[in-house]
Amino acid sequence: MNRFVTATVVALMAVLLLSFGLFGAPSGMESVVLLGRILWAVLIIGVVLVATVPALRHRVLGRSRLLGRLFAPRLSRAQSAALSARERKVLGVLRRPESWAQAAGLTRESVDRKGQRIREWPALVGVSVTTLGPAARFVNPPGVTAADWDVSRVSSAVGFHVEASPVGASSVLVTARTRDPFKEAAKSSGGSLAAGIPCGVQEDGSPLLASFANQSGAVVGGVPGSGKSAGATSIIAQLCADPAAQFLVIDGKGGSDWSWVAPRAALLNTDDENLEAVKSQLLAVTGLMRWRLQTQKERRGASNFWHAGATADDPFVLVVIDECQTFFDPKEHMTKAAKELSQEIAALTVNLVKKGRSAGVFVTSITQKPTSDSIPSALSANCGVKWACRVETRAAEESILGARPDGTPDSASPTLIPEARPGGVTVKRGGEWVRARFSYTPEAEAAAIAERYASLRIPFDQLIARAGVADDEVQA
Repeated sequence: MNRFVTATVVALMAVLLLSFGLFGAPSGMESVVLLGRILWAVLIIGVVLVATVPALRHRVLGRSRLLGRLFAPRLSRAQSAALSARERKVLGVLRRPESWAQAAGLTRESVDRKGQRIREWPALVGVSVTTLGPAARFVNPPGVTAADWDVSRVSSAVGFHVEASPVGASSVLVTARTRDPFKEAAKSSGGSLAAGIPCGVQEDGSPLLASFANQSGAVVGGVPGSGKSAGATSIIAQLCADPAAQFLVIDGKGGSDWSWVAPRAALLNTDDENLEAVKSQLLAVTGLMRWRLQTQKERRGASNFWHAGATADDPFVLVVIDECQTFFDPKEHMTKAAKELSQEIAALTVNLVKKGRSAGVFVTSITQKPTSDSIPSALSANCGVKWACRVETRAAEESILGARPDGTPDSASPTLIPEARPGGVTVKRGGEWVRARFSYTPEAEAAAIAERYASLRIPFDQLIARAGVADDEVQA
């Protein structure tokens, strides 16, 4: 109580002095006017220092409720107008760290020179609107690190779900998850073979990229209708406009799902029963790969295809084997000869994946039956890209993605992708799993794109002829 009275008296005196310094004082009180003007000068200098010296500003914002509110950053009018009423309320809570930091375990206390206790909390230094919702950036007080930001504890303290990620050495970005980036299957555009092709959105709102440069191959699996082929369609539709890309599609469904790409594809094989044709086609691609590996150092000045880059004369070759279990799994066939052919096809595909990276050959194997027979372990082990759409069992998940890395949340499992979210996918990238959703390109639109760029197609026989593989050696 005594501290409150003292603070009140000091505040009233300061207001009085500031008033005298600004408006003057009665005759005989010139010294009081001087004191008021000095106080004004000190106040102005203090404000300038707080506004221009980040370290001082952060210290002040993390100690004073009043100055924290006065100097708190704000959104622009346009950004604020884009927020819903709930999001404005959420951002209002984030902008008052003094009200929730202690409950979140993010305050620290110290003693000043006078023996008084001082409590410090994270200083608010920035606000923004992200694809996931409103966000606020804080500078940690002394003694607090990014590791101290326990998401569940912070979420409990503020009253809504947030995510926290470190920014630099001493800052943390806190994002309120008020928006669902997976609510709708967005369209993607742009990108390049070297940088990656945007093909969806990740859970943090950033683009999902299909990377081909210096990659060996991809495994894509999921139950029927989960969005596997639709995701591949979106990627290839974007690549159609690139003269440095050629596609070979071998469809194990034996249907018309891939008919849209026919005008642009170097090869479209929809005969799911002719294993000899598939074998000879993969042998031809193998010949092209070996020719490139043996000659590109002399021809292009680099032993790695990607160091010289893909060109119209030396294009990137994307091989898509849809419903690959039709060709890889011996159990899919009745006769001994067919079983042996399927094993040969699987071995040829594994070889392409193992060695194709440096030759600009990339194999994507897609299956609705993700098992060790449908996806041979040697194939999975050598594929640098792994995408799991919705699956029903942990065994299917492991067949596509491998063992779950330590610390991976259950929410990242493809077994938990809702059926109402076609195109939902878990991507294995390095040592982590990332949730995402493929973009969607309607088949009619994809067909129009393929037709538009049909002139860029290099027929399969011409493509392999460069490697000295004769057309009559390949079965149609």
